[in-house]
Amino acid sequence: MFEFFINLRRYFKFEAKELLEIVIAVLVMAFMVSFDQWGYEQFDFNIGLVNYAKAILVAGSALFVRVCFQKALAVYYGYKCRYNVYRTGLFFGFILTL
Repeated sequence: MFEFFINLRRYFKFEAKELLEIVIAVLVMAFMVSFDQWGYEQFDFNIGLVNYAKAILVAGSALFVRVCFQKALAVYYGYKCRYNVYRTGLFFGFILTL
């Protein structure tokens, strides 16, 4: 078990491209979640921005926790894990949201 923590410290790293892809995925997913919450009776930018910020926090924390657990499990089994965004899925999700 102690060896796992040593390997975790050594191999649990995020590359710059991974972090950029996570940020892009979070921003698009947050937009999809908050799309219909940009005002009650009519469009309101301030309400929409607050809801978008809340959605960023929720989507960001959920995706970050998921990727961290996936990377830790990969280290435990001796594999290297790298996050790749599924651009086609994000694109179609974005289009279906509109």
